[in-house]
Amino acid sequence: MKDAIHRAMRTGQTQRWSDAGLTGYAVPSATADARGCRTVRYTIDQQPERSFPVITACDAG
Repeated sequence: MKDAIHRAMRTGQTQRWSDAGLTGYAVPSATADARGCRTVRYTIDQQPERSFPVITACDAG
């Protein structure tokens, strides 16, 4: 999931992930702010009723 979150942050596109038998999506905000930060929401297909926190990811370079 971590790699998908990083890819979503860099590309601005939804990324599919799978890890240890779980699958889901990392969904980034449409635009980055002036610091290069985006919010990324992730889902887990096997836990559709669960709400996960939004992560703020920033471009380090």
